[in-house]
Amino acid sequence: MKENRFYVYGHYTLDTNELFYIGEGIKKRINDRCNRNRHWNFKVNKHGFKSEIFYSDLTKEKAQEFEKELIEKFRDKLVNICPGSIFESHWVLHIPKEMHPMFGKKSPNASKRMKIWNSEHTGENSPTWGKKRPDLSERNRTFKKSRSVRCIETGKIFSSLKEAISFHNLSGANIWKAIKKGHKAGGYHWEYADGKLPTVTSGATPFIQLK
Repeated sequence: MKENRFYVYGHYTLDTNELFYIGEGIKKRINDRCNRNRHWNFKVNKHGFKSEIFYSDLTKEKAQEFEKELIEKFRDKLVNICPGSIFESHWVLHIPKEMHPMFGKKSPNASKRMKIWNSEHTGENSPTWGKKRPDLSERNRTFKKSRSVRCIETGKIFSSLKEAISFHNLSGANIWKAIKKGHKAGGYHWEYADGKLPTVTSGATPFIQLK
């Protein structure tokens, strides 16, 4: 295998001829769009790109050295995230990616970035501020609110499920299931005082909105 097969290249915007990326590679890597960072993709989607080879016929180590020097020199203009190769020569030596020291680990700045993002998108800055979830609105329309319920054995009528729950120390879900399926809840059978059975839209989760 030829050792001096690497090159160092740069990418320029197609419309303004601005240098925005420096890398090293072999074969067709210079024009490859795969495995680029999101900043590279944003730049290319907006401006397009053209490429130029700066150094060629290099060893892997020498290509990385030149790449790092150029990135440091033009750092302010580039969309490169790292100051050189991340994995150095592991893929040339066929070393598994699991051997990389950061494999499977969380970015050390991830929590900090998330904390900043959350602080900037809370309250009125939240994209969902003041908006209702459409699925919840549809679900709530499926069920009637504050319907009176009757305990069949005692004949006692409660003005709402909340009142029945407080009186018998039960859960709203248990009473709802007892009405729907004819089971007992708290040792009693239950029904709606208007005599109508609850209806549920197919696939919906049983939900009781208390008064």
